[in-house]
Amino acid sequence: MTCSRRRRQLVEMRTAEKNRRERARGKALVDIEAHLEYLDNCRLKTQSRN
Repeated sequence: MTCSRRRRQLVEMRTAEKNRRERARGKALVDIEAHLEYLDNCRLKTQSRN
């Protein structure tokens, strides 16, 4: 998989999670926030490879 394709996937997943976060409460909100942080870290790693 190319880096640009992987980056696009990460951006799409992040957008979906941000949309879910707007409606989430409690534990789901905590989990979504953690996933967003993970996705940000993955995206940074992908960018540093280019």
